[in-house]
Amino acid sequence: PPPSKPSPQTLKFLTLLSSTTTLSLPQLRSLSWSGVPKAQRGEVWRILLGLSPANRGRRDKVMERKRREYWKSIEQVGLGIEPIGSRGSELPATLTREEERLLRQILVDLPRTSPTVPLYQSPTIQSMLKRILYLWAVRNPGASYVQGINDLATPFLWVFLEEHLEISGRNEVYVGSIDVTTTVDSEVLNTIEADTYWCLTSLLSSIQDHYTPNQPGLQRQVHALGSVIKRTDAKLHQHLSDLGVEYIQFAFKWFNCLLVREFQPRTIARLWDTCLSEEGGFSTFHVYTCAALLTRFSSEIQGKHDFGELFTTLQQGLPTGDWKDDDVSMLCSQAFVLKSLFEGSEKHLE
Repeated sequence: PPPSKPSPQTLKFLTLLSSTTTLSLPQLRSLSWSGVPKAQRGEVWRILLGLSPANRGRRDKVMERKRREYWKSIEQVGLGIEPIGSRGSELPATLTREEERLLRQILVDLPRTSPTVPLYQSPTIQSMLKRILYLWAVRNPGASYVQGINDLATPFLWVFLEEHLEISGRNEVYVGSIDVTTTVDSEVLNTIEADTYWCLTSLLSSIQDHYTPNQPGLQRQVHALGSVIKRTDAKLHQHLSDLGVEYIQFAFKWFNCLLVREFQPRTIARLWDTCLSEEGGFSTFHVYTCAALLTRFSSEIQGKHDFGELFTTLQQGLPTGDWKDDDVSMLCSQAFVLKSLFEGSEKHLE
């Protein structure tokens, strides 16, 4: 059958991204806020995160340089490219005691990364994650690697793999269950790995005080969430208080993992379209996203009158498994309403 015509939304992205002049970042943010088509999402995310320049003529050269720089760095820290389980998983002899402890922690966390998604249990993908996470940790000594940062790399791997499949005409393939060793060339995987590292680095730099000692940024966001709920859904806030449920007990991972564990991979990509389009998306807008999520299930939460039952529901995840892009769009719209109500008039985010 002949290829289907691009949607009007896709055409807008194609036109903007192919502009011969420097594209307007405010225009790209505005267009991306409502969701980015799969085929363009990778390029858009790289631009929004500052990895790829807005000037189209410079993009290829800059990306090539950044990818070479990543692999040179991997060589410098002494990590091999063999998959987990081969001799590449052995600890290099040149590591200090602290570097060895760090690498061991990462190796422990890898199997815990989205364990229900076959893609992330692939030895090849886990080996990619090992290098990405280790290099970030040793290059950012002021921050601390903690469990959860491994989850933050997964949306980038997903989106860049999806981008490759779209470009190569295999858009019907479900990314979550592909065998990357037989489906994707090693050169493409190397590119995806480097891009994931740089995008993760950019993302984490915007919320670095989440991962400094005592995690002050994360604590501040959890407190802000409680403030928003108290003012917008007093009954829900009181119900949580009456049962002795504290926000930190369930919302910690919402901020530590940026909701990656609360949604299916396809859905988290759509959610991140909006967060990456917002100025200060993960440092401020994310609070309102979490508040919108909590109030979305307010009646279900208030229907549980036992601490154990409610705590289990909040810990194991709210029922978002069947959510589609439209559900995420509604959530983002509600988050925007909350932001409009509070931002500038309240001090709870300070």
